[in-house]
Amino acid sequence: MLGERCFRFINYFGCSVVLYKIMSGDDCDFLDVRIGGSSEHPFYYSNYPCQKIPAYLDNFYLYKLTYHFYELV
Repeated sequence: MLGERCFRFINYFGCSVVLYKIMSGDDCDFLDVRIGGSSEHPFYYSNYPCQKIPAYLDNFYLYKLTYHFYELV
């Protein structure tokens, strides 16, 4: 049981760090400067249906989906 808890902690901590790095990249304006982003005033819904998606965000969501599917099975 300790191994499972350690695996979950490492996974969640690692995913949080990776997602922070993805969202604070130079090509992304989702994070405010006060928390390490690149935008003084973040625009969450600018150019709404055609928003610029950060690089590797799709891969991150795919990883999280497979992890949760693994937990389900």
